[in-house]
Formats: sequence, structure tokens, C-alpha cells
Amino acid sequence: MQWLPELITALLGGGLVAIFTVPEKKAAARLDNAERVVAKYEEVMLKYEKRISELEAEVKELRAEADQKDARISELEKALAVLERKRNKKGQFIKYQPHVENN
Repeated sequence: MQWLPELITALLGGGLVAIFTVPEKKAAARLDNAERVVAKYEEVMLKYEKRISELEAEVKELRAEADQKDARISELEKALAVLERKRNKKGQFIKYQPHVENN
């Protein structure tokens, strides 16, 4: 029975080491997990920021194209107004009113 105190001491010594190392391992695992989550989040954010920049550039191009088309429409309406001048029964010109859509 002389080995019993040595066995108890060995078990308690190993148990104490385990008690102190298990929380450290859990903390390290949490830190590692948090680092992976942050890395994945940054990757996703970069992807979305790139897509947002692409869409902003596309919107800018489309707005410029729409502005050019609006200017061309205005020019054509003015030319049409000149061509569509009509006279009423008294011989007076009737002013052309460009068609305006209600939004």
C-alpha cells in the first residue's frame, strides 16, 4: 500500500494540470475560431465592396447615357415643334406644346 499515496499524488498532479490546461485549450480554440470568423468576414466584405464599386460605376454610366438621350429627345421635340406649326382659321400660328408624361 505504499504505492497508494504515490498514485494519488500522480493522479492529483495530472488532474491539476488538466484542470489548468483545459480552459487554456478552450480559450485557444475560441481565439482560433474568432480569427477564422474575422478572416471570413473580411473576405466577404471585400467581395461586397468590389461589387458595390462595380455597380456604382455602372449606374454612373447609365445615368450619363440617360442624360444624353434626354438631351437628344429635347432637341428632337424642338425640331418637331418647328415642323408642326399650324395656323388656325384666322391664319395665326398655333403654338406646339411638347408631350410631357406624368410620372
